[in-house]
Amino acid sequence: MGRSRNPHNRLKTLLVLVSILACNLDLCAQIPKHTLTVAVLPSQTRFNSRFPYAADRLVHSLMSSGQYEVVDGLSLINGRLSSQVLEEAQKMGVHAIFQISVTMADQRTGAGINAGLGQIKIGQIYDVGLAVSKTTARAEVVLRAFDPQTGRILASVNGRGTSVGNNVGLNLDYTQFAGSIDRYQLGMRQYSTTSIGKAIQRAIDSAVNNIRFQASNDLPSAAQAPAAGQLNALIADVDGDVVYLNRGRNAGLAPGMKVAVTATVKVIRDPATGEILEELTEIVAVLSIESVRNRIAIASRQMPDGTLADVKVGDLVQLVD
Repeated sequence: MGRSRNPHNRLKTLLVLVSILACNLDLCAQIPKHTLTVAVLPSQTRFNSRFPYAADRLVHSLMSSGQYEVVDGLSLINGRLSSQVLEEAQKMGVHAIFQISVTMADQRTGAGINAGLGQIKIGQIYDVGLAVSKTTARAEVVLRAFDPQTGRILASVNGRGTSVGNNVGLNLDYTQFAGSIDRYQLGMRQYSTTSIGKAIQRAIDSAVNNIRFQASNDLPSAAQAPAAGQLNALIADVDGDVVYLNRGRNAGLAPGMKVAVTATVKVIRDPATGEILEELTEIVAVLSIESVRNRIAIASRQMPDGTLADVKVGDLVQLVD
């Protein structure tokens, strides 16, 4: 004899399962997606400035994907990757620098329909015609992600897109001499809605969806601040009223910290061998750090009395309380 099943118990079980599932979905919804912060360089193309909006369309695709946060690309120096671009990207705290290149774009127009609309006078008398044709467009792009610390390529993918549509335009024909016709065509669509514009957008979307890379470093984070006297840094450059130290965020430095610059004021040598017996040093200045980057720090040479500290490249720098 089979076991009897209680419909009420089955209903309770079903409600419990639905409740658990709903809780899990709610937890998933509360977990923020991990996004990467990126910057975008101006686009490259083999067609000069024929597609000037490719970088803007890339930004749109990156934002729409929900996987990236795009910082102001206009803050980057225009052009190809350079040391200045890398420094700017590091200051902006990005995981990667993106650049899109349009490597192929082709649009073919098939058979269409031309209909005369009569004549109009715009200085001269023109025959007006409405032209409707079928267009097929193909585009290919290359999307690269660069490491903002080293400039090396983290990933490079191809993207391809096609689009078929109708092209609508007005033809203005003017007969100047017998057998000679000057023709002008007025487009009636924005670039982004043309077949070639759609093909490029689809190629960019494909590249964004397929690119995968592992950022070599997370956003640069400050190391533990060194104790007073334990910092082993040198002045790397002197430029006007600021100096550059060869240590930065990676050594735990932060804006507002004070550093003492120690210079060699006398060298005692053995008169017989020329060997350095001792170097006499003294603190020649105490400087305030104004800003830091991942591997360098910038300090002001301005002294309390308004003069500039007499320091030079190679001077030892120590952290003070």
